[in-house]
Amino acid sequence: MFKSAQPGQVVQKAEYEKRVRGLRLNLLNAQLELSEEKYPILIVIDGDDRLAREHLIKQMQEWMDGRYINTHVLSAPRPTDIGKPFLYRYWRSLPRRGSIGAFVHGWAQDTLEALFRGDLSQKEFERLLVYLRRFEDALVRDGTLLIKLWLHVPRKTLKKRIQGAKKRPKKHFKITKEDRTFHRDYEERISMAARVVERTTSTRAPWTIIESSDHRSCSLTAGETILAAFNERRIQTKQGEISSIAPPPREKPVLDTVDLTAALKREDYEKKLHRYQAKLFDLTEKARKAGISSMIVFQGWDAAGKGGAIRRLTAPIEGDLFNVIPIGAPTQEELAHHYLWRFWKQVPRPGHITIFDRSWYGRVLVERVEGFAPPSAWMRAFSEINDFEDQLVSSGIFIAKFWLHIDPEEQLRRFQERENTPYKKYKITEEDYRNRGKWQDYTRAVNDMVAKTSRRHAPWTLVSANDKRWARVQILKTVCAGLKKRLDSHRERRKGKKK
Repeated sequence: MFKSAQPGQVVQKAEYEKRVRGLRLNLLNAQLELSEEKYPILIVIDGDDRLAREHLIKQMQEWMDGRYINTHVLSAPRPTDIGKPFLYRYWRSLPRRGSIGAFVHGWAQDTLEALFRGDLSQKEFERLLVYLRRFEDALVRDGTLLIKLWLHVPRKTLKKRIQGAKKRPKKHFKITKEDRTFHRDYEERISMAARVVERTTSTRAPWTIIESSDHRSCSLTAGETILAAFNERRIQTKQGEISSIAPPPREKPVLDTVDLTAALKREDYEKKLHRYQAKLFDLTEKARKAGISSMIVFQGWDAAGKGGAIRRLTAPIEGDLFNVIPIGAPTQEELAHHYLWRFWKQVPRPGHITIFDRSWYGRVLVERVEGFAPPSAWMRAFSEINDFEDQLVSSGIFIAKFWLHIDPEEQLRRFQERENTPYKKYKITEEDYRNRGKWQDYTRAVNDMVAKTSRRHAPWTLVSANDKRWARVQILKTVCAGLKKRLDSHRERRKGKKK
């Protein structure tokens, strides 16, 4: 999950000061306007980077009018909190309507630390995550504008800080024993943090994950996220909409992290293609015998190469094992049902594979961008889709999800190539060219989709597809790795039962 965060980028001082001038003014104006409204605003600054949390709240108090931000730094429970329900101190510290509250070290991080201290059993921990989600939902449904920021420090950055504290203790005096313990147990703690973030994110109350390696970049991203949420709420208020829609994500899309220059020479491609196809043949036969079914989702830009990738994927698989489902506009019968109804019908039987050429993600992509679904519907769909996939994985199904990414120039080249190829002309329509005009709208939608539906058990794989050979091999390699992991897990469970 934390890999979906925008990688930390170093922002130079001159650029930082230039961007901050406009950001501060806009935040102040938005804060002033929202202060006249009759609903509370709650900003949660949480995450695994303690120093970044402290720095950010000071920055926010400086950029906005700190007199009207009621800040609570909640770490270990106080004596007065002992013996009371876990969420007691958060309920009692909530901001009143028309004001802004800020929690530094919120309930999510608090839950994690209670687990690591031994104050919670694993069962209690899981039950508390349910309570946290319900708590947030209750706030949002009551009209609270809830903005949740998770500041994430990469292990490499944390290691540098600790080493710096050894060499220059006076400069790095804020490095504590807890920071060193976190570094020592980094993988375990980050894994549990991902669990907390995953279980407490929702359409109404999503987390914005910000890498905190560079404090300027972190502060700017956080400030811009808060401003975007403020502006969205201002628009909703003016339009008289229900004020419980979650804030939009950061403007920097995760698609920017895809290296579109990746390519394979033909001779390397042929070798790797044959190797992974042979491996996939073996794995699918083992999955058939083990009764493990698979659902593989292909999404991507028009002309990104989904069809070619699917053909290379299915080439080594026995024909009676798979079914390719091309998804177009819903029929009248499908429109008469919940939008997930037609996908539930395509769940494969044990040992078989269903491949979707486009999928249920149309709800949060084309239906969102083209206005076929109202905001309340497509925003709700993120949690509905996550629940759908949770149920699939819980029943033992292997899921792989691919977004094939190309740049606008490559897409145009492929469109023109199709027009000049007799047997490909049917693939290009005026609609394809019209969609190019909404490239930025679709980019924002994809960014949302990946951030909110890439989960540990059903992650998105962003495929660099400017070079088709590279894309096809990456897809085969990913499916092989995921299916092998699923088979290994199945084998270990069977051994455990025999013991």
